[in-house]
Amino acid sequence: MDDFNTMSDDAFDFDAAQTDGAFSEDLAFDLDAIEQTISDDSLFAGRYKIIQKLRNSETGPSFLAEDQKLENNLVTLKILPAFLVSNQKALDAIKAEALIAMQLAHSNIIPCRDYDQTENFAYLVYDYLDGQSLAEYLIVNGALSDDEAYKLFTQIADAVDYSHSLDITHGDINPSNIYIDNSGKGFLGDFAIACELKKTMTTMTGTFAAASQT
Repeated sequence: MDDFNTMSDDAFDFDAAQTDGAFSEDLAFDLDAIEQTISDDSLFAGRYKIIQKLRNSETGPSFLAEDQKLENNLVTLKILPAFLVSNQKALDAIKAEALIAMQLAHSNIIPCRDYDQTENFAYLVYDYLDGQSLAEYLIVNGALSDDEAYKLFTQIADAVDYSHSLDITHGDINPSNIYIDNSGKGFLGDFAIACELKKTMTTMTGTFAAASQT
């Protein structure tokens, strides 16, 4: 499967975007602006009441929010890193991927519900999963047992096989976008962003490296 072939040792460095200087400064600006909506009780994008920050990852910070237009339904807002917001080509690609990802309906895939932009932010809306990423799980609990690993990756393989049957490729499967709910069920997340973000970061890193050598 092409999706699993994308995994490497670098995939486990799920905080890479936060530790690189240019990226971490942009991300900090994102968090300051968005977290202000929690304290002043305002709505993000005129629709979402942010309850709390869920996590940081290489694909951007995630927040638990209530959708005020859908009877306070709980959702996860994935805020795209600031360096992507100024890259219209990347945003167009992510929007196109989001429209494709919205077609996915599988019991082991976290559904993507929407993509939108405000003046300062671009974001994706996913169903809220009450659980944690595999990366977070491994930090707290250590390695999976053989039985746990078999169960989890059988479920993820089913999700990948389903998406491939629709000619939809995730593009960057790693522990930060594999999720486990509180019952132990596995999910594949971050469709519509993982692959494009990886390509953009690779391009930018190459540009920075080239500039430093001139």
